[in-house]
Amino acid sequence: SLSHFVSLFLQLSYFQRIMNPRVVNFQRLLPHQRNAVTELQRNDWSTVNPAVVSMPTGSGKSAIIALAPFILGSSRVLVIAPDLELFKQLKKDLIGSPTNPGAVIFRKLDFIPENQPLPSVEAVRESFDLNEAMLRARDVVLANVGKFHTLQNAVWQRQLPARLFDLVIVDEAHHLPSNRWLEVLCVFRNQCFFFFFLQVG
Repeated sequence: SLSHFVSLFLQLSYFQRIMNPRVVNFQRLLPHQRNAVTELQRNDWSTVNPAVVSMPTGSGKSAIIALAPFILGSSRVLVIAPDLELFKQLKKDLIGSPTNPGAVIFRKLDFIPENQPLPSVEAVRESFDLNEAMLRARDVVLANVGKFHTLQNAVWQRQLPARLFDLVIVDEAHHLPSNRWLEVLCVFRNQCFFFFFLQVG
């Protein structure tokens, strides 16, 4: 019946519902960004082995980060920044600013048309206490890597529910020693896909 299909549709995640009718528009991407999207689409996602994306500084990496959940049809995404500066930049790209909340990358590059809702994004502060209900209500959670390797956050990461995220995106992974990222991998290993974004050039 129609109600059955409506029920099935509502069970899809935001990214799955938006991509289902192919609402997302890739036309504003630059050629090298389209190449990155194509490679992500070609990748073998039958395993949870991490994928590495290398892009030069200023080449529009945030656009690929924003599109990755649509490409994979993710349910809930964790984006990790290596420092506060990049955290603030990603927050501006994904959420907007207090003076211009609509200036998010999804709108600026026409990924999502005005008549479609935007994903629900939460930027997790260092002082943030675990709130599972709030996290489950978000499509994207943005956090600084400090949430996962400082002593005061050890409880936070241990209490994260298993398989809360099915995609983890690590931005500019080259900024921190590898042991920091290994700690993050240990938290989520065998639970989700990983993208490590590296800066080259």
